[in-house]
Amino acid sequence: MVIAVASAAATLILPISTVATGVSVYLIGQVFTSLERPKRIRSEGQAASRLGRTSGTTPSSITSNFQYYREMELQRVVAALKANSPILVTGDRGSGKYTLRTAVVEQLSEEGFTIAFVEPTTPKQMLVEIAEQLNVDTHNSEGKALTVEGLKKALATFFENNTAFLVVDDAHTCEPKFRIWLKSLKRQGVPMLLLATNPPKSDVFINLPRIELAVLPERISQTSRSNPRKPNASVARLR
Repeated sequence: MVIAVASAAATLILPISTVATGVSVYLIGQVFTSLERPKRIRSEGQAASRLGRTSGTTPSSITSNFQYYREMELQRVVAALKANSPILVTGDRGSGKYTLRTAVVEQLSEEGFTIAFVEPTTPKQMLVEIAEQLNVDTHNSEGKALTVEGLKKALATFFENNTAFLVVDDAHTCEPKFRIWLKSLKRQGVPMLLLATNPPKSDVFINLPRIELAVLPERISQTSRSNPRKPNASVARLR
């Protein structure tokens, strides 16, 4: 059985099994939720310190137009993640994927939740970046750097015992081995937001609940490009 949530610009399909206890009603056109917040593993102050904003802008100035065009989608993504559901956001250039992603990161960070945000690079580098952002040790007891398999096991153990959100940009360009690992996290019940353009119908993307974004009006698209909402290096990556 499938529950569908739709709007003029986006459609969200959620298998009923992904809707956790506490979500009362999902209807086409609107979402009514009563969600229990996942366990926090950082204080609000710590999470806020990891939140990056574009220099010279304020939250109100960068969200003024966004709220009118993607506010519903923002709340749908946040609700899905809090319900421990993975979710995929797709759309062509100019659809506002990355503006939406940053709004999700900001909102959850400000609420005190832990988020690891990565962009495509080598699988090992991505695993290291995720581990560092989650304060997972990347070295063994002898001080040697963990192998790829060691990092995967350490992160799997972390996610078994903690609630944290994983956000992956341009997931369709990640190497297949990394996407297969994401699929294993999906089976483990790790809440994750993947962003992609025309993702393949394979590995982690199979049967993944998704929101498909239509291209925004040109005026709004230009505003988003002139005020990019991207976490800065201190939040997105710990180099």
